[in-house]
Amino acid sequence: MRIFRDLDMVEQLGSGIPRILARYPETIYHFTTKFIRLVIPYAHGFDGANDQDDKLIACCQQPRFITEMMDYLGLKHRTYFRRKILNPLLDMGRLELTIPDKPKSPKQKYRKKDNQIK
Repeated sequence: MRIFRDLDMVEQLGSGIPRILARYPETIYHFTTKFIRLVIPYAHGFDGANDQDDKLIACCQQPRFITEMMDYLGLKHRTYFRRKILNPLLDMGRLELTIPDKPKSPKQKYRKKDNQIK
């Protein structure tokens, strides 16, 4: 790591861990008796986001139904939307459920998670 610092390829040593802790949910950490496994989701780029994701996050300042979000992005295929857009944002902790104990509720809405650093 020192080589990268000497070449000015990193801003400071040790800055990555606080960023990971601030950006990703606790569910990415897996503790065993001898190891800590950290699984960082890779969605749409190095920072885990793209313009479409950012647009959807902006839309979800207020809680939205899945149909509202799909209409906002101009998408029709619910399975594609769930697998490729919604679930990665939920996994990364950028969106959250308004009724977390009933994820399949017809009244379920999604909103921007408050503790984001951008």
